[in-house]
Amino acid sequence: ILDVGSGAGQIVTHLLKYADWNAQITCVDLSHEMLRRARNRLKSHRPRHAVADVTQLPFVDGSFDCVTCGYVLEHLPDVRAGLRELSRVLEPGGRILVMATEDTFAGAWTSRLWACRTYNRDELYAAAHSVGLRWQKELWFTRVHKALRAGGICVELVKPQ
Repeated sequence: ILDVGSGAGQIVTHLLKYADWNAQITCVDLSHEMLRRARNRLKSHRPRHAVADVTQLPFVDGSFDCVTCGYVLEHLPDVRAGLRELSRVLEPGGRILVMATEDTFAGAWTSRLWACRTYNRDELYAAAHSVGLRWQKELWFTRVHKALRAGGICVELVKPQ
């Protein structure tokens, strides 16, 4: 499992808890400092950590069967470059969990706070499709999030076999 934009380890905390115990987990982030914070926070020697840019990952093609990418794509000038690279390191049939800031009222506030852009679902769908990724299904944190269309975009993408 590759956790892209791992930051202080928010997603990898859940991966360590719920992934198979023998799953190899690799965390990448642009910031060495954030990865250091993640190591201190997690207190686990299980995940590997690497400083890397999502558009130039230091892994061979098809290295992972699962990728998580939480709130990273909205910081890229071209989302297709990031999705293309995620697809490259993913093996055929592999899955990507993408979370992104949506162009809603709440997303606009998040965008201002974090100086990032927002996406609408059609735009992100088209970008994923353009690099050969299939939009498998939309996911929601709770039924309330779904009813209110809150929490941003959370989608499972699949690299065709």
